[in-house]
Amino acid sequence: MTGPEVALRWLADENFNNDILRALLRRSPDVDVVRAQDAGLTGVDDEALLAWLRHNNGFCLRMTSPP
Repeated sequence: MTGPEVALRWLADENFNNDILRALLRRSPDVDVVRAQDAGLTGVDDEALLAWLRHNNGFCLRMTSPP
């Protein structure tokens, strides 16, 4: 027997590639993902992002440039 299914909520940070996000949503339109820009999180520090994630039981999609 398996436990209850838990939906995952994703937050795409403001630097996440929107082309990748659009492709993900085309392939899996039921994925619960919100862009940081749409959640009012543009330009906030990591602590604010982490607070949003904790409050919304979410996970962060993040892209960084190589050094």
